[in-house]
Amino acid sequence: MTKPSLTPADRKHREEFATFSIKHGHEAYRAVLESLYALWEVWNRDHFGGRLVKPHILLAEPKSPRALGDHSNISGWGSKNQIRIRPSVLDGSHPQVQAGEEFAEGRFLIAADILLHETIHQYHDEITGLVERSYHGHGPAFRDECNRIGRELGLPPVRTAKARGPEKELPSCAHWPFNVRPEGYYRGAFDVGGEAKEQGEETEHEGEPEEEGERPAAKAEDLARFLATAIEQFEQRFAITPEEKLEAVRRLVKGMKPRNLV
Repeated sequence: MTKPSLTPADRKHREEFATFSIKHGHEAYRAVLESLYALWEVWNRDHFGGRLVKPHILLAEPKSPRALGDHSNISGWGSKNQIRIRPSVLDGSHPQVQAGEEFAEGRFLIAADILLHETIHQYHDEITGLVERSYHGHGPAFRDECNRIGRELGLPPVRTAKARGPEKELPSCAHWPFNVRPEGYYRGAFDVGGEAKEQGEETEHEGEPEEEGERPAAKAEDLARFLATAIEQFEQRFAITPEEKLEAVRRLVKGMKPRNLV
């Protein structure tokens, strides 16, 4: 299925948006956005035959708190095809990446791979119309594009988001290309073999239960680390006393229901 052509107004707006971001955007964002748009141009030419129109690339928080980036077929202001990359990945404040100038190159490589992943979502939304909602956007069509581009990049194959059939032992395309990059690719800025590998990203197709086998098993230290990070981020935005913090923990524990033992 081929998607209807974009309107001239939509094309014009997206081109002007990219031009503004590169030439007139906020100084702290301008250089990064210029580099990301330049990469997108190369990928559009080399991997998609130049058929795509520049998306809206935003350094902004994705919809899901777990996601490093996401793609939406409609932007917040009604235009089509928006790609968001979490800013903390680039500035080093995200708990899954390493801070410091020595890791800046690696952090940009992470952002670049987020953009590449989301550009495949753009391709299916804009060209093929294959949304694959039952796979959260990561079904056979998405897998095939990952593997096609992966072959050109020298990367190993991946499967769909559902671990089934003869391919079930392969890495999931939901986390591509992070989970197939060679060791050291991100210059030490990103622990591909750790929990970051399991985070992946989510598209706008949310609301369906995750497939069994796709969710990593959590450990007590994982939860403790997550809560510590969440509390730290909360304290950066709000003032809270130790007593109020303790009361919040008590309320959380009180509201928990014990799991049934099997």
